[in-house]
Amino acid sequence: MGTPISSPTSDTRPLGITVASVFCWLGSLVTIGYAVAEQVPRISTLGELLVFALNLAIGVTQAVAGILLYRKRKIGALLLVLAWGLPQIPDLIAGELVRPRGGLLLIAMLLTLANAKHLR
Repeated sequence: MGTPISSPTSDTRPLGITVASVFCWLGSLVTIGYAVAEQVPRISTLGELLVFALNLAIGVTQAVAGILLYRKRKIGALLLVLAWGLPQIPDLIAGELVRPRGGLLLIAMLLTLANAKHLR
């Protein structure tokens, strides 16, 4: 008799969720790094300080979303969508054109959507 093949349990983490959480963490590092490197030297008005604070909040939201996705929590998916949309606010505050953002968070959202059935 052979050894029985074990089926995956509900505790296993799908690869898509793991990759999405890593992309969230990378996105948060890029966002916080940009805020510190580019915006701190230029802070001279209240508006620039608000943009800096908002970018830090977006970076923290991305990191928390990555942690919650890694733990397979549905609220992590909601924070991911929120973190993807929040970068439009600094553009509006600065009076710049609103540009669609994508990259890592867009891929993370697609991977999360594809693996949504595994979230609790």
